[in-house]
Amino acid sequence: MKHWLVSAALCATSCAAPQQSGEISVLPGASERFLLAMRVGYLGDFDRAMVPGDVRKVFDEVQLPRGDSRGGRLADYSLENGHFLAVVAAVDGTARGGRLLDLARKPKLTDSLERTSLEVLGVPVLYETLLTGFDEATQAAYVEVSARVDLSAQGGPALTVSTRYDAAPGVEGVLSHTHVKTERAASPEWRKAQAELAEPTPLLQEELFVRLGQAVQVGKDADYGAALGADGGTLLRPLGYGKVTLAEPEASAGQRVSWLVGQEQLPAEGQAVVLSRIFSSLERSDSAALAVALAKASGEEVGDIELRVEGYGPGTAPFQRANIQFSRAGAAPITVCNALTTGEDAHFAFSLPAGTYRVELQATGIASYPVELVVLGERRGFAAVSVKVAEGAGAWSCPASETKRP
Repeated sequence: MKHWLVSAALCATSCAAPQQSGEISVLPGASERFLLAMRVGYLGDFDRAMVPGDVRKVFDEVQLPRGDSRGGRLADYSLENGHFLAVVAAVDGTARGGRLLDLARKPKLTDSLERTSLEVLGVPVLYETLLTGFDEATQAAYVEVSARVDLSAQGGPALTVSTRYDAAPGVEGVLSHTHVKTERAASPEWRKAQAELAEPTPLLQEELFVRLGQAVQVGKDADYGAALGADGGTLLRPLGYGKVTLAEPEASAGQRVSWLVGQEQLPAEGQAVVLSRIFSSLERSDSAALAVALAKASGEEVGDIELRVEGYGPGTAPFQRANIQFSRAGAAPITVCNALTTGEDAHFAFSLPAGTYRVELQATGIASYPVELVVLGERRGFAAVSVKVAEGAGAWSCPASETKRP
C-alpha cells in the first residue's frame, strides 16, 4: 500500500480544493510530475500492472528514453504504462512517420530498440494521418496511424492500412495491430502473375533492425525474433499470422529480423484482416530474460524467485556477481548472465517461467552444488545453495547469440 500513500501525497501537493461546481481543478504539470516519479522509481514499491496507459505529445526531452539508439525527438508521441516507455514518430510524409522508434523498460529507461520498418505488398507504408486516444474500458492508451497503398496502376489492389500501438495496463510490451482493408480488388492478371512467382510478394513485411554489436535470435519455429545487446534487447512476437526470419545483412541496412505474412491473407474486396504482434523490451540480453518475455507474450505463468548462498566451503567467500543456470527436462538450459547480487552478498532475485528446475551457480573460481527449485506462477520461490572452490568456474558461455528458446 506504500505506493498509494505516496500517490495520495503527490496528488495532495498538486491538486487544488474542489470547486463548488463539483469539479476538481488540477494544477498544471501534476500528472507529468507523477509520471516522471513513476518512471525513475521514486514511487517505491508499487504494482506496475495497475498503471493505466498514457499517451502524450513530446514537448520535453525528459519524456524520451535514454541511450545511443534513441530515435524519438520533440513533437513525436510517448506511449507508456507501468512497465515501459515507447515513442512513436509523428506523421511527417516520410518513411519515419508513424513508426515505433524507441522502447525502454522502467525504471532503467534505456532504449533497446534500433528502429522498425513496414511494407505492404512490397510498398513502404507512408502514413498520412495520426490520432491518439484512451480506451476507458481497458484503460489502454493508443496511437493510430493510417495510410493508403494503391497498386491499381499495375493491376494490383488498392488498400487502406492502419496501425494502432497500444499501451495497456499489465502488458509488458507495445501491442501493435495493423488493419489491412481491400478497397478495390486486384485484376486477374496481377493475381496470376503473383501466383507464378517462386516467392509471391508478402502481404506484410515488418523489420526489426539490429544495431552494431547486437546479436540476433530467431525461434526455431519461426515464432519470434529478438535483437540482444549490452543494454538488454527487443523481442518481436507475432500474435497469430506469419513467421519470423533472419533477413540477409545489407551494407546499407545491416542485419534485420523480418516478420512476414503471406499474400494468402490478402482480404477480398470490402473485407479486412488484422495482423497483430507485440514488441517487448528485455531486461537483460540472456536466455532467462528472453524466456520470461516469451512466456508473458504467450500468456504463460511466470514466477519470482530468490536464490541465496548459505553454505561456503573452504577457500570461498561472499561474491557480488554470478552466472546462474536453470535446467529442466526436455528443454535447453536457461541462463541468467552476470547477475548482480541484490541488497547483500550472494543473494539473487529474478523471474522465470513456471516449472521445475535444476539450479547451478558459478562465480569466478566458485561453483555451487546443484539444487532443485520449483517455480510457480504468481508466487515467490526460494532456494539456498552451497558453494565450493572450482578451478576455471565462472567461464560459462553467456553470449546472447548462443541463447536458445527453452
